[in-house]
Amino acid sequence: MSLAFSLAVAISMILVAMTGFIINRHDRLGDFFLDRYQLPGTLITQLVDYYQQHKSWVGVGEFLAAQESELPSVPGRGLALLLADAAGRIIYGSQTDAEEAPMPPDNPLAIIWRGQVIGYIQLNRVPVAAPPNPPTGFLQQQIGSLVVIVSVIGGLTSIIAGIVVTRSLTAPLSHLAQMAREFGAKNMDKRASLQGSAEIVEVAKAFNDMADALQENERQRRNMVADIAHELRTPLAVLKSNLEALQDGVFQLTNEELQVLIDQTELLGHLVNDLHDLAQAEARQLHLDTQVVDFSGLVSRTAEKFTSVANAHNITLQTHLSPEPLPVEADWKRLDQVMNNLLTNAFQHTPPGGRIQISQRRDGQWARLMIRDTGSGIPAEHLPHVFERFYRVDASRSRETGGAGLGLAIVKAIVEMHDGYVEADSDGIPGSGTCITVSLPLAKTAGQPALVTSS
Repeated sequence: MSLAFSLAVAISMILVAMTGFIINRHDRLGDFFLDRYQLPGTLITQLVDYYQQHKSWVGVGEFLAAQESELPSVPGRGLALLLADAAGRIIYGSQTDAEEAPMPPDNPLAIIWRGQVIGYIQLNRVPVAAPPNPPTGFLQQQIGSLVVIVSVIGGLTSIIAGIVVTRSLTAPLSHLAQMAREFGAKNMDKRASLQGSAEIVEVAKAFNDMADALQENERQRRNMVADIAHELRTPLAVLKSNLEALQDGVFQLTNEELQVLIDQTELLGHLVNDLHDLAQAEARQLHLDTQVVDFSGLVSRTAEKFTSVANAHNITLQTHLSPEPLPVEADWKRLDQVMNNLLTNAFQHTPPGGRIQISQRRDGQWARLMIRDTGSGIPAEHLPHVFERFYRVDASRSRETGGAGLGLAIVKAIVEMHDGYVEADSDGIPGSGTCITVSLPLAKTAGQPALVTSS
């Protein structure tokens, strides 16, 4: 930027110097303008009218003298008219005294009347008397000195102003670069100050937003690592203790002991599979075999599978589905996984004698699925976090009683991969329960392919 300011100043100084040089050499400037002056077209028309009235050029000198007085001039030089008849003999001009003198060959303009040339006219540069004491010496020197002084002062001022402006612009950027270096060194509490121009303030805000997001991601990563270690610790400890007991002969290798080991192994397998699905879904790398699916039919089929579970737990399962098909472009197996996770979560939090209601409807260009239970509900402070991985509203619940806290996180990731969204609503009052709403966009090509439902 300093180089740009310096270049602009240098160009300005050169232009000022050139202007002063042209002003000092007023003779060249005068020649420049005199050479580019052209006769007005009205003069030719007036000469034709004069010849038409008088049938000759007699007395045209007075008329041309009046016109000549309006021509431009500069100190020492001026323009004069030169008129000749059709034969080229000068009638009026600087050579009028030389009778029968021919017109100089300087591309004169022809004067035409009734299709015939009746004369020629052209402009000549002639010397004129200079005014007394012409301002060529002292005034030119003063003008030149003034131009030099103004150029030097203006150049120095511009350079100083350019340095000041450059420093004021680069200081916030230097501060932002320093914050980025310190933030990159894992000092994630660093934030850029909002100062400088509007554009730099916007960059600083964007940096701070990025820093907040990275800090939150780092916090979630650490929590996830701690949660995974905690979730793995319990089944591994059970496996180790039972195997050691079998090795020491404390337990006999019975079918019951083998089943305990198998159950703990299945817990580990479910946890690993859930983590794998969640990681791929959040990275939008989970494979989706999409087709047009009747969401209403899919929900109905999945609800039927949980009828026996509801009877076993003495829970009333109600369905209020849309009477019309709700076509969505989706992977029906992943949507079935979403339904299974939501209903499993609802059954885990609904006591015997409670009720789970599944309802579905069309809302504009969206298909809405609501699963409402009459469980313990979710306090308001927990609602924003229920879709986070490993999050449990009741921290005392174990994997056996409450799962690993990955079900709703997987639901959210899969729904978002289908360009939908999921919401949780609860007033936190025991017995009022929780309502989970899944919204998916309706298929735009619903009328073309055949609708598919799960089997």
